Amino acid sequence: MLRFLFGFKWQESKAHLLLLSKFLYPHTIEDYANADYWKHVLGETPSKAINRFLDEGMLKRTDIAKSLEYKYKVSDLKKMLKERNLPVSGDKSDLISRLIETDPSGMEKTVSGLNILI
Repeated sequence: MLRFLFGFKWQESKAHLLLLSKFLYPHTIEDYANADYWKHVLGETPSKAINRFLDEGMLKRTDIAKSLEYKYKVSDLKKMLKERNLPVSGDKSDLISRLIETDPSGMEKTVSGLNILI
């Protein structure tokens, strides 16, 4: 805590940069927030560091497509497509695009409440 009062810059902290690098792929704050080892190496809670990353524009909340990608497996997406009588061919991004194009509000509702960051 004292190091922040005396000019500590998180950008120079290997621990902070490592935590930030975990978000190269979508994750939730909860994926890291309760890990005691992060608190120990960061000198602050992971939640506080992640919120600072958000405030400074280093992280952002994902769109519907990335949230669906994070939350669902291909088999889950194909099941949703079948329920809508839509083709199930293609890779994961094709499946997600098809679902969003045909049911944008349903897909938004499906991932509402998820706080996925990248």
